[in-house]
Amino acid sequence: MFIKCIKKEEISCTGEGYEVLSNNVVRLITEYPSTLLMTHSPNECTICTGLSFQVLVWGDRKHTLWYMGAGENYCVVLGDCFLDFCSSELYVVSNSPHACRELELSNCERDLYDLLKSHYGKPLFVCIDHKECLQQLIHNVVYHGLEDDCLGKLNKIKREIIHP
Repeated sequence: MFIKCIKKEEISCTGEGYEVLSNNVVRLITEYPSTLLMTHSPNECTICTGLSFQVLVWGDRKHTLWYMGAGENYCVVLGDCFLDFCSSELYVVSNSPHACRELELSNCERDLYDLLKSHYGKPLFVCIDHKECLQQLIHNVVYHGLEDDCLGKLNKIKREIIHP
């Protein structure tokens, strides 16, 4: 299944199995793995609960292609953000470039990263100073330094693994 979305002021999509929840959030519910292509301005980033992604900037548009597993997935388009690759399946979302240099993962963040990578094959996005990451919807997003939130997310994912 292929879903194509364009974000200008609001998100508009074509395809099946999606619901636009707000001007920057899309929910996908699919029976089979799917692909989402989000097109937006270069200063925006798209993060999803998907398995892997690619980014291409062409002219004045950024195209983010996400591969999603079956089931319920969420995507959020963040304004004025930088998405930096730190290491295999670990990214930082921030207001300035090269934020990986500033990042020292907490024990919980490291455990969450290891669990997402080994059990689900999903990347972890650590938000340093970006306020729109919507970690409540996207289980592979965590705000750096909020240990209680991280522990809650880690324990929830562990319970889901034990009792699917």
